[in-house]
Amino acid sequence: MKIAVDAFGGDFAPACEVAGSVRALERGFCGKIVLVGRQEEIESELSKYTYDKSKIEVVDAREVITMEDKGARAVRKKKDSSLVRALELYKLKKVDAVFSAGNTGAVMAASLLTYGRIKGISRPAIATLFPGIDRAKVVLDVGANADCKPDVLVQFAQMGSLYSHFYFDIDRPKVGLLNIGEEDTKGSQLYVKAHDGLAKERSVNFIGNIEPSAVYGDVDVVVCDGFTGNIFLKSVEGASKFILKKLKSGIKKSLWAKLGSLFMKSVFSLFKKEMDPSVYGGALLLGLKGITVVGHGSSSEDAIAGGISFASQTAKSGIVRYCRDFFEYRGSKNDKISSKIKRYWSLCS
Repeated sequence: MKIAVDAFGGDFAPACEVAGSVRALERGFCGKIVLVGRQEEIESELSKYTYDKSKIEVVDAREVITMEDKGARAVRKKKDSSLVRALELYKLKKVDAVFSAGNTGAVMAASLLTYGRIKGISRPAIATLFPGIDRAKVVLDVGANADCKPDVLVQFAQMGSLYSHFYFDIDRPKVGLLNIGEEDTKGSQLYVKAHDGLAKERSVNFIGNIEPSAVYGDVDVVVCDGFTGNIFLKSVEGASKFILKKLKSGIKKSLWAKLGSLFMKSVFSLFKKEMDPSVYGGALLLGLKGITVVGHGSSSEDAIAGGISFASQTAKSGIVRYCRDFFEYRGSKNDKISSKIKRYWSLCS
């Protein structure tokens, strides 16, 4: 796998992007990396590390899209930005995926303009992997579409199911609609109508409405609009940080607590690791004809490395091809449809 990295996307660029890329190669997360941005600054950062120079390539791009820039407008105005140039490398088939910790709105707009939507998909979604008891869950949308229609949520469920099936190898992923209650009449009109649509869609293994507390349980795909999903995700991230801080604070106040914490150290470490955003390092823009993974603007070196690894694994999963086959052929007997999608349709029957 060869991954293009927007070296000037994050808050601490290009230092974190370069360090994270070197770390990703050291850990075998991908085969090669292309760092895109101001060449002299990238090479200055690279000079601080010892690495296999045959595995890192630098592509010069003079402009930077900042967090303050307005999405689509910035993309059209800054053609020589590190983000736009990185996406062009994918379009030219020179890389297998793109990672950026830049302005989410700009990353979405640039990816949409560069790749285009898969035929049959109304709106792309930001799909993130969320920690669960046994395995991660696919949650979408977490920020791309604040306002949605019921049929769009049904498409999110279909895309999320495909993602869960081909990334985690789950035959019939269980899909839940994130809501304020389990009853099918709960929530706004959007969610009531979306529930009805999902219940009728045979390509989705819909288990009904789920409350936020049930996301950690027996569900594989969680569907919601971008406004709800973004608030849910940030609330959980904030709560997990708060819990860790309170635990540390409480342990420091008691000698017995300090002694007890020694026996619980491995448990605390596992909890922290599983809730750490750097494990996956980013979220996939799902529904496009290309692979873009977008990370947090404040991504650390480990988060950048995790994002590169996630981009590589996503490319290997073939999710873009399978989404295209599913939505373009919709269970037809067209010879172009892959055998894996034919099997997927047979599982839906």
